[in-house]
Amino acid sequence: MLLFVSPALAVDGPKIQRALPSGGQAGKAHELQLKGTFAEWPVQFWTDSSDLSIQPTDTSGKITVTVGPEAEPGVRYFRAFNVSGASDLVPFIVDRCADLLELEPNDHHAKSQSVDSLPLSIHGCLEKTGDVDTFQVALSKGQMLVASLDAQRFLNSPMDADLQVLSAGGVVLAQQLDHHGLDPQLQFTAPDDGKYLIRLMAFPDAPNSTIAYAGGEKFVYRLMLTTGPFVETTSPACLSRQQENRLGLIGANLTAEKQHVSVPAVVSSAERKWFSVPGHQGLVNLPITNHSIIVESEPNEPSQAQKISPPAIVTGCISTNRDQDAYRFQAPKGQRLKFSVEAQDFGSSLDPVLTVYSSDGKQLATSDDSGGSRDALLSFVVPADGDYSVKVHDMYGNSGPSHWYRLSIAPDVPDFSLSTTGSLFTGKVGQPLEIVLNVNRKLDFAGDILFELDQPLPGGAKPEAVSKKGDESAKSIKLVVKSDQPFSGPIRIFGKSDPDMSRAVKPEKSDCEWLWLTVVKE
Repeated sequence: MLLFVSPALAVDGPKIQRALPSGGQAGKAHELQLKGTFAEWPVQFWTDSSDLSIQPTDTSGKITVTVGPEAEPGVRYFRAFNVSGASDLVPFIVDRCADLLELEPNDHHAKSQSVDSLPLSIHGCLEKTGDVDTFQVALSKGQMLVASLDAQRFLNSPMDADLQVLSAGGVVLAQQLDHHGLDPQLQFTAPDDGKYLIRLMAFPDAPNSTIAYAGGEKFVYRLMLTTGPFVETTSPACLSRQQENRLGLIGANLTAEKQHVSVPAVVSSAERKWFSVPGHQGLVNLPITNHSIIVESEPNEPSQAQKISPPAIVTGCISTNRDQDAYRFQAPKGQRLKFSVEAQDFGSSLDPVLTVYSSDGKQLATSDDSGGSRDALLSFVVPADGDYSVKVHDMYGNSGPSHWYRLSIAPDVPDFSLSTTGSLFTGKVGQPLEIVLNVNRKLDFAGDILFELDQPLPGGAKPEAVSKKGDESAKSIKLVVKSDQPFSGPIRIFGKSDPDMSRAVKPEKSDCEWLWLTVVKE
């Protein structure tokens, strides 16, 4: 949907460096303080979600975000905009529990900020170099606290956080650095009744020569604290479009009577869906598939490999000492298969190694780390008709209930993905604007790709461009946009090769497909 704005005196477009709090509870209205630049106030706001409503207040930089009562926990996005442009996307985390805003000074255990009740989402910022934030909670002996930080993975904070639990006197009792990528999460069982401290600090996510804790206006975070049920993932760790989903819950403080939930078949073309359970905390984002969904069945070591039929997604766990999970399948000669193991990306402790074997036990292919992640990925061409097996194990022989994984086996066929180097594009009325689109052709994808907006521009124009294999447009092409009217609004650009192959253009390092186009008067 294009959001038209009437012509006005040209001013700079709004810019937002951060928003605090960085999220809010469903069914509540939340006042956010935006730090940025606003040449005029109020400005307009756009969001990608129908369950958010955003209104500016009378005070520059302050807005009210109202979250619908039925909103599922997960990440939404919004922008500020005016006739001259828009801000970058700002993430907003929807939750079901109460929220608390961090208050300074809280940089020392003797000045810790008191937390009166749990569960709670604390929203804060490590504002300066060396900043440390400390919070105090009361725990009973044997009570398990889950502390989960969201900073880099959802809020794009440039931080590599360190999360600790301390005694009331400042002695470190537990510590965690990396869980969801660079974001830490820990579980701590109180040895005695009393007060305990949760302390947070961070290094920059891009290491440099400075040996000190970092901070800055963009070092925002959301710290979830709970002693109640917390869902880390599910088994199976995906959702089906074909049938009802029976999901086992994996996490902490889960009650015996609430170990499984049922979710209807997902009627959606989306690739992923936020999943949550009322009364439970945890942000779970599950892929949606048409493939067979399988849960590991022990024993399935290499000598007793579990039989499966690709394409399939398998959820398993390297749960015992030196555990190795193996799956056998049949495949025809010449078929190219794509194998992937996801673990790190959804909080598993597993460092997976993926290996393909022939029926006589000969190793044919293997993968360890891939694409900057410790997760495994490989493409394999079947050498002959017959039986094969694929094995998953931990690189260092580690194991435990947190070493789960999602193994995907599917035909590896030519495909393409599309990106831009930015998400904001500004042109002038009556003049052409070139939007550079990057094309990644996988497995030498040879088809033509037609690019077009998802809806016409003002006046009915719908610009198009075609990327062809074998010429200069194969890897990069310019979509020329021209409008005879000023406006500012969200756009989506799709690349289509045939009716069944349509891919959205996304900004690099982002999963959000909403771009922004502004056309201004001279």
